[in-house]
Amino acid sequence: MAFSAITSEQIAAGEPTSQPLFQKIKDSLDDHESRLTVTEAALGRLPPIDFNVLGLLNAPLAMTGAMTYRIDQATTLTACRLLVVTAGSSGSVEIDVQYKRGAGAWTTVLTGPLSAGFASGSYFTANGTLAFQDLLPGDLLRLNINSVQVNMQDFSVFLERTAA
Repeated sequence: MAFSAITSEQIAAGEPTSQPLFQKIKDSLDDHESRLTVTEAALGRLPPIDFNVLGLLNAPLAMTGAMTYRIDQATTLTACRLLVVTAGSSGSVEIDVQYKRGAGAWTTVLTGPLSAGFASGSYFTANGTLAFQDLLPGDLLRLNINSVQVNMQDFSVFLERTAA
């Protein structure tokens, strides 16, 4: 239901209040509250954190801390996905995502490395299982590349999240 305007005649001084006027007010407030609920839910979703590794990649390649991201607000990770854009001719790409809080050690957010073999083809998405989800402002995330496919081109790691 859309908002219904209250006319000047309905609230003119000296006019009695009526059931239709109160119903219009109630309906408009109900509509307003439902719109707020939808907006609040949308605000809880944050854009994904994405690590884009672009260019022609070739095995052997391994890199600890290939990319780093600093968390700016309390965040709950909801998914980790690896997207292989252009598959290579052999081998597999394997990544890990780790977090660091203060002086603590780097610790994986996954239950195990996320990988995709060349036979899966281009535009293949692999889904990881999260072992850790709750991040605080100032926490750091880093992408570790354990291996890449031979002659693969471009891959991305997406960490989907919501505001905590």
